[in-house]
Amino acid sequence: MNEKTKQIKEKFEKANAWGLWTSIDMKNCNPDTIRDAEKVKQYARELCELIGMKRHGDTVVVDFGEDEKVAGFSMMQLIETSLVSGHFVNLTNSVYIDIFSCNWYNPEVAAEFTKKFFAAEEANTTSVIRSETWFEEAIEFAKGSNIKIQIDKKLFSKKSKYQQIDVYQTVPFGKMMVIDGMIMLTEADEFCYHEMITHVPLCVHPKPTKVLVVGAGDGGVIRELLKHKGVEEIDHCEIDEEVIDVSKKFFPKLAKDLDNPKVKRIVQDAAQFIKDKKGSYDVIIVDSTDPIGPAAALFERKFYALCEKALNAKGILVTQAESIFYHKKLIKELFTKTKGLFPIMKYYYTMIPTYPSGMIGFTFCSKKYDPIKDFIPAEASKLKKLQYYNKDIHKACFALPTFAKALSK
Repeated sequence: MNEKTKQIKEKFEKANAWGLWTSIDMKNCNPDTIRDAEKVKQYARELCELIGMKRHGDTVVVDFGEDEKVAGFSMMQLIETSLVSGHFVNLTNSVYIDIFSCNWYNPEVAAEFTKKFFAAEEANTTSVIRSETWFEEAIEFAKGSNIKIQIDKKLFSKKSKYQQIDVYQTVPFGKMMVIDGMIMLTEADEFCYHEMITHVPLCVHPKPTKVLVVGAGDGGVIRELLKHKGVEEIDHCEIDEEVIDVSKKFFPKLAKDLDNPKVKRIVQDAAQFIKDKKGSYDVIIVDSTDPIGPAAALFERKFYALCEKALNAKGILVTQAESIFYHKKLIKELFTKTKGLFPIMKYYYTMIPTYPSGMIGFTFCSKKYDPIKDFIPAEASKLKKLQYYNKDIHKACFALPTFAKALSK
């Protein structure tokens, strides 16, 4: 029994699980074997005997499928603790086996036997303990990927005026906030995002006294802003007050500064709020969700233009700007349609395991200060008890892979 199987067994027993499901997907199998009904029945008998499952009735093997893509045998073998099933694709000589049992069996043994029996050149095995609950962020599913996190329990669920808000207790990342099916933050890695969206501009601007924060209802950006003693006023514009309430209840360490005397809360659409704020801010930080629903407008030239006018002559704007791996088109379009608004506009990024592709980027838009040339190391050195941001990271986060450099030109 290999280490992975040992871990599955330990979790199965600890969770008092009611079932183990194993899928075995194989390619380039022996074409004669997968077209022989008696061989398929033999496989089911020998597999059940091997993994200690008592068969209930005969193995059923049916040849059907008018569409050439799916033509081939389908097999089902009932067992006293559930069933074994399979589909055999003649066109590609592929086999797809599913084994589900309420009792423990060794998935490693089942997979090795199955691969050998059908002489498969390639095999991929997945095992799932059926007592477990998993959250899947499927925003990138159409592109062939998603994020899957094991859930202990759901703590909160509510449809606000603008969006669906859920909070989960996860197994690996502590509490997690999800909005419209997208992971906003987890307790384990939120610092990667909040420190980088905040301290990069605040360690470039020499005197950031008045700051506008758009979104950021969880409170993480405000927590980081108040680590800079020179910040005197923070206008916090969040369209959905429910996010603030949820954060206060479930993420108190993040939300601890939302009611700080320096913070003025505005529950309003940011695009409307900043229309009459010409030259008001030293720094604007836009901590938005992905460009879906109410946040979509925050990725348009019109909003960037409003931010440019709301900044004073030396102002800096930083916005959430997605992943260079998954959102190349969006980033390229963002830099293209905002071209000319700011003399300095660059992309930088942070690593964060629970966001798509394990990273997320930001736009750094400045009227005067360059993020590298005008970086203030002394300000960065004043910051204590940070977990991600430091002087070296500040410089390194603007160094992009070759393919990504073209996106921000």
